[in-house]
Amino acid sequence: MLRCISVPLKKYISHCLKIIFALIKSQSKNGELFTDMTEEINLIVPLYNESKRINIYEYERFIENTEVVKFIFVNDASSDNTSEILLTFKDKYPNKVEIICNDTNLGKGATIREGILHSLKSSSTKQVAFIDADLSVPLLDLIKFSK
Repeated sequence: MLRCISVPLKKYISHCLKIIFALIKSQSKNGELFTDMTEEINLIVPLYNESKRINIYEYERFIENTEVVKFIFVNDASSDNTSEILLTFKDKYPNKVEIICNDTNLGKGATIREGILHSLKSSSTKQVAFIDADLSVPLLDLIKFSK
């Protein structure tokens, strides 16, 4: 049966999302989303000349508050100082950060593929995702969607 909705569509969708997230929260411990995550998630981050856009502070904050996430940064032959930024980051979090460096620029799709193939070699990896280096999608949203 088709029913007319008198509420504007944007409000209706917002209302539905609130209900969905309330249901998810009610199923989690302490009202926090996904506190029981135990499987490692590898996040592939393709980079090409991202030194001015990458927000290392957000990555650091996320690593310090999340146990099961490992970042695999794939540098696609950047000509700026992206490599130096990544190496400093890896030195600080050696168990949570891996770096792959392409010798030549392969493009975003091939760079993501390199990261995924590398990630799948790990026996502890159960989930793989990729994100843009500038965090156009917040890191916390990815964890919410992983379940």
